[in-house]
Amino acid sequence: MNATTQVKTGSSGGTGSYEIQFKSGNRYIGKGSEARMNKTAARLKNIHNDPVVNRTWTPATNNEMAFIQEYLGMANYSFDFGGVLYNKIHSPGRKLYLSIFISIT
Repeated sequence: MNATTQVKTGSSGGTGSYEIQFKSGNRYIGKGSEARMNKTAARLKNIHNDPVVNRTWTPATNNEMAFIQEYLGMANYSFDFGGVLYNKIHSPGRKLYLSIFISIT
């Protein structure tokens, strides 16, 4: 099966966040350009012997927002590191998100 790539509105050369879905159903959530997403997909496909079935890249207005998007993407999977997520650690966006949330409450 060939992987599909979805690029949401915006320039794919800038910063953003991305989600990679693998044949096993596992996911990886990351931050960076579309090129970084593609490199990460290839690396994880080889490490886990798990073909990529879908990639989605979403632009961000700046690095801080990209980190927050990455964190919220991980939240969609209940931060299931070592389970459904191939991610091993929280995104730096966690601290950014919490600092914003705490400052407005």
